[in-house]
Amino acid sequence: MGAWPDWLNVIQLKARYLFGLWVLGALILFMPDFLAQRLHVITIRTEYGRWIGVGTLGCFAFWLVALLPLFEKQLTRRKRLGYLVNALAALSVRENALLAYCVSRRRHTVLLPDGSLEGNIAAGLCQKGLMVMAGGKVNMFAVPYTIPDEVWGIILSNEQRWLPRDDRERTAMDTYFAEVDTFADGQEGVIP
Repeated sequence: MGAWPDWLNVIQLKARYLFGLWVLGALILFMPDFLAQRLHVITIRTEYGRWIGVGTLGCFAFWLVALLPLFEKQLTRRKRLGYLVNALAALSVRENALLAYCVSRRRHTVLLPDGSLEGNIAAGLCQKGLMVMAGGKVNMFAVPYTIPDEVWGIILSNEQRWLPRDDRERTAMDTYFAEVDTFADGQEGVIP
């Protein structure tokens, strides 16, 4: 036995168990007398009501404390999504074009030459948290960059933003896409 009594292990229970204990204690304490008599809990409530009340209140307090990290995690996720949406809205033309390339090819990993203009653009997207450098090099001159799943989901939810709107844009994007496709010694610029 440690420094704490064994009954204090209730603190380590998951939030759903604490909530269940809280509801059970509240039902026993606040159940109408006629129902408590039918369920044969009236004697338990009268003899141990104070202890049930303290335990119920403790379970409620520990349940609230167990929910705080969940709320904090949800808030952090929402802030991150807001940041990503704002970052996607404030991209340069070349950054938009690189992401449009990925959308048009339905791939979220693109192979770019190290030190090239497009590689630098991808590195800038990495700084914004919109891309990550994938592990390793495919060859001595090319580096794979990947769009994280979270960002990819946001991009695909508004896919029309990335695709050309008219023939002039389509022609310009096709030219750019052909240029990106020729990276890495004539290999396709995307890793399957």
